[in-house]
Amino acid sequence: MRRIGIFGGTFNPIHEGHLHLIAGFYQQLGLSEVILIPDYTPPHKVANDLADGEDRYNLCRIATHGIPYIRVSDYELRRQTKSYTVYTLEHFADLYPDDELCLLMGSDMFFTMETWHQAQRIFELATLCAGARNAGEYEKLLSHAQELRKKGARAEVISLDALSVSSTEIRESIKAGNHAPQGLPDAVQKYIETVCLYTEERPEVLRYKSLLADMLSPKRYYHSLCVAREATALAVIFGADAQKAYTAGLLHDIAKDMSTEQQLQMLAKFDIILSDAEERSKQLWHPIVGAVYVQHELSINDSEIINAIRYHTTARKGITLLEMIIYLADCISFDRDYPDAAILREKITHSLQDAMLSALSLTIQSLAKRDSLIHIDTIEAYNDLC
Repeated sequence: MRRIGIFGGTFNPIHEGHLHLIAGFYQQLGLSEVILIPDYTPPHKVANDLADGEDRYNLCRIATHGIPYIRVSDYELRRQTKSYTVYTLEHFADLYPDDELCLLMGSDMFFTMETWHQAQRIFELATLCAGARNAGEYEKLLSHAQELRKKGARAEVISLDALSVSSTEIRESIKAGNHAPQGLPDAVQKYIETVCLYTEERPEVLRYKSLLADMLSPKRYYHSLCVAREATALAVIFGADAQKAYTAGLLHDIAKDMSTEQQLQMLAKFDIILSDAEERSKQLWHPIVGAVYVQHELSINDSEIINAIRYHTTARKGITLLEMIIYLADCISFDRDYPDAAILREKITHSLQDAMLSALSLTIQSLAKRDSLIHIDTIEAYNDLC
């Protein structure tokens, strides 16, 4: 039987203290893995300055990338309701019926367990595991564990070296202009700085968002925001330029809702000649038009951004890291809920290139099943990565 740690919280933002706690639980409890679960809305406390769930999920992915025993789950975020622990435990108990679930927590949660929603059911589903982080706390936790056992709970207590880090203090430090708050992993800070979490957005980003809100449907606008965030997370994880990824992700679909006439006018205005395949497939127009639009109308002259927008639908042979990131971000952004998106999200935790190859394969298969045209760039991109 495996022991699986379940560790939930707001992670607003995740910091070194959280990672230190997880490592202690993993080592001392003999866990096989730890599932890290950002919550949607915590039922037990008021969450001030709570960042969007997608951003907190991305921060957790970034902070734990390369730690093989930690897996980040978006289960509570996708439920979009108060994050009662009992329902989360029932979900994972169904997934892992032959394993032992260990609910990981700090002392404050442990001392109030009896007041939690359906506490007795929680006792049935998981072993309660508390970590003592302050001097004198260990003995108190052991005493309370005894009380919980009398009520039918399974409880374990471990002792940890103190590592005092506060999410609240980190947020306040960022608001004050500190670009390197103590206790915040560098990669997490890079994402926060790029998407302007806990601070005001940059003027050019506000301008782009205002333009997109006018040009796109609400659903497409939300998708663009999701792609920008996903692209930033992937850029931070895989070493691309995070700011370029955010900009390209935000603007990748800027021409998506243009009418056929508007797109043709834009192509004609800048003497863009479509290939025979592109003329026959209107869904391939918007990335071409979008690349032209951002260059000539928004005065973005960065070729990496322009090409990432240009090839986000077809990909191409010799695809660059940024182009790959935008292509995949479009496939797996948080708003995507088709079955293959979950498969690609899992693959990308192990290899960006493998995920890209799988995404291209799925695209080619889907187009072939519908007897639809497959752009030569897509085929060449697939062959190039094989």
